[in-house]
Order: sequence, then structure tokens, then C-alpha cells
Amino acid sequence: MSRKSEADELEALLAKGMRLPAQPQVVVEIQQLLTAEEPDVRKLTQILARDPGIVAMLFKLVSTPAYGGRRIDSLTKAVQLVGIRQIANLVRGIALTMTVPGVKQPIYDKFWRRSIGIAEFAAGIAAERISVCNIFPDQAYLAGIFHDCGVPMLLERFPDYCAALRTGTGQWIDVIAEDQRLDVDHAVVGHLIARHWRLPDFIAEAVLKHHEMPPADTGGAARSMVAILQLANELYHREQLIPNPEWPNQRHAVMVELCIHEGELESFMDDLLESTYA
Repeated sequence: MSRKSEADELEALLAKGMRLPAQPQVVVEIQQLLTAEEPDVRKLTQILARDPGIVAMLFKLVSTPAYGGRRIDSLTKAVQLVGIRQIANLVRGIALTMTVPGVKQPIYDKFWRRSIGIAEFAAGIAAERISVCNIFPDQAYLAGIFHDCGVPMLLERFPDYCAALRTGTGQWIDVIAEDQRLDVDHAVVGHLIARHWRLPDFIAEAVLKHHEMPPADTGGAARSMVAILQLANELYHREQLIPNPEWPNQRHAVMVELCIHEGELESFMDDLLESTYA
């Protein structure tokens, strides 16, 4: 069955009374700054310095093993270590967690903790497999934050959507079944948000397809990103000691895409778990 066009998807979303979250001013200003042939590092740090919450998260992110595990205590050092455009990607991911409706409610706090955990694993995977798939940690982190971002939007709009999340034990629910029940699609909503926030095309496509690996002959970078997201999701489930019912069907394709041999997979995941939560 063919997918609707992006315009049709957006029209259907608006018809359900939903609105895409606006980009915060800091994200808009940084995107404007990046249109310059040689973006001004000093101007970037001035923009970022106005938002201490984003700065604190940036320092935490660029001190992770994905970026060498070095302690960073200034914006200038962070930009020098990671790069201007890479910092911009991280900022977009951080900003989304502070923007989507209901962020101060416990259910949304639980949701974003999960997304941030998956995003950090995704960044670690990308750092380890960069020579294989040419996906960078900042790109993988951005995809990890955005991949399920349609869920909180649907939670905000439909009180019955994923009701078990509001009172459940913490285990992630079957959002695909919930989509079918209410005739909505969290992946489509997330894709539209990713496009609205001007994420790279292959990341937006990965958000749309994160439950199903794109075909090998057409997937390109989006396929590699989906593989990273699926492995990151499995790592998060392992770290939380909860089952991941999707993993058995995803495992082989992920290994092939990321060039991980059968005998290496468990040690690869153990190393990532150890380094991320050291």
C-alpha cells in the first residue's frame, strides 16, 4: 500500500486537531547562522549561552565516550571538539526534549529519559561503526531523540492513546498496536516534526521507518540509521532489564547493515553498555 504524500499526512494531522511544535528561538537563530559560508563560532557560543539548560546538556553529551570521554567546561571547547554543525544537531535534539507539550508531567519525563537513553546508545554505536556506515554521533543522537517524538504529541492530543504508559510499570508499550487502534501513526507524526525542524532527509526518513528496515538497494544512509536505532533500542531494553519483542525480527538485518559478525554481537553490545554506564 502506498504512503500518503507529506502534504496529505500534514493535512490529516491538522484535521485531528494537532499542531507541530515550533522550533525554539535558539534553534532558529543557529540555523540562520549556519547559512553563512563560514559560520561564526563566537556568535554561536553567544546564542547558546542564553540557554543554560541546553548548555548543561551539551557539556554532558560531549563528555560521553562517543566524543572521547573528555570533560568539557566551556562552549568554545565543545565547539572545537565536536564542530559547529555537529553542535547544531545536538542542540536540535536537546531543544526538542524541552519543547514538546507536557514536558513537566511525569509521563513525559519518563518518555524523554527513555529517548535520551536510546539517543546516547545510538551516538555510541555510530562512533564505533563510523567507518562502516558513515553516520556520525551527533546525527545518531538527533535521530534517537526524534525517532519516537510522535508519541508524546499523540499522548497530548488523545487521552486514550497509550493509556498504559500513564499508569504502567515502566515497560514500553506496543505503540504500533496503539496506532492501529486509534488510526494514527506515531512514526508519521515524528517524520513530519523532523521535516518541520529541518532535519537532514535521511534522518527524517529513519524516523519514519525506525520499525522497519528500508530495502538494501534503496535505503542508503537511512537504512544505516534505522539499524543504529534498532540496536540502540535493544541496548536500552537490556540496560533496563525489560524484553524487546521487536529485536528477534530485527537482529539479522541490523548485524548485516552494521557489519557485525555473529560471534561479535554480544561482546559489542556488552562493551557499549559498559562504556555508556561506566
